[in-house]
Amino acid sequence: MNPLWLIGIGIVVAAVFMFWPSGQKRAMQKRLNMLATQDGKKVIATAAELELQKSFKERVILPILHSFTKKSAKKTNRAKKEKLRMELAQAGNPFGLSAEEFMALRTVLTLLFMFIGLLICFLLRQPMINFVMAGMISVILAMLMPNFYIKKQITFRKGMIQRKLPDVLDLLTVSVEAGLGFDSAMNKVVEKFEGPLADEFKVVLNEVKLGKKRRDALKDMANKMEVDDLSNFISSLIQAETLGVSLGNVLRIQSAQARQRRRQRAEEAAMKAPIKMLLPMVGCIFPCIFVIIGTPIVIGVYEAAVKNKMKP
Repeated sequence: MNPLWLIGIGIVVAAVFMFWPSGQKRAMQKRLNMLATQDGKKVIATAAELELQKSFKERVILPILHSFTKKSAKKTNRAKKEKLRMELAQAGNPFGLSAEEFMALRTVLTLLFMFIGLLICFLLRQPMINFVMAGMISVILAMLMPNFYIKKQITFRKGMIQRKLPDVLDLLTVSVEAGLGFDSAMNKVVEKFEGPLADEFKVVLNEVKLGKKRRDALKDMANKMEVDDLSNFISSLIQAETLGVSLGNVLRIQSAQARQRRRQRAEEAAMKAPIKMLLPMVGCIFPCIFVIIGTPIVIGVYEAAVKNKMKP
């Protein structure tokens, strides 16, 4: 027999003996299987089953983002990270992404869009200049789309806070005048309302439960959201608490002022409406009117010119 065959057989046998579980290990595995089953039903999942129970985001997307996060975090300025973290907080932390994960997601989208654009150009057999243009457009779209989404979320949440603040202040006023503490009144807001303002009050209550001072938690909420009406309300609230003024009177005054500011914003928007309507009217409605009015005139002039030519 060829010596190489003997060496191969010896390696296989050694590997089998090395990795084959011993009697003690087999007994241990059997005992674990018995503990994992009860009445013929499995009650303890294996590590693979637990991993498969996770969502696609936790199993695939987040690990990819974490791998890109480590590389992009080293190259990003700390000031830019802090600014992005603040913007994500104002946007309500969409998809639960941190600043590093958001930057990694933007990098992944850039590569993905570039690959899709180049693939389409390759399948359509476009010239090289189209490859370059497709790559540039893909990179620009991938870089702008996440930032545009964050800006839209921030604008939406700030608008919702401005619209809901007077109603929230009314509920806080009624609750405080009924004898509840301010924390209990905020808890009522969280129970009765939905939206960004109720979510922010919930964050404040959780921070207070963890030992943070209420005024500090409220200040952090005002600094994070950067809404003028909310900042004025919190400043008045902290000042009233410091001076010992009745919270009910302060809340009632703030509620009236918030409603007045909301009415003023509605009137301002109504005054801007005619100016905003001017562009679609000039671009869409007036051309149709000109066509309807001018077509018979053009036809009449044309017929008159034809008749003049036919005369001897």
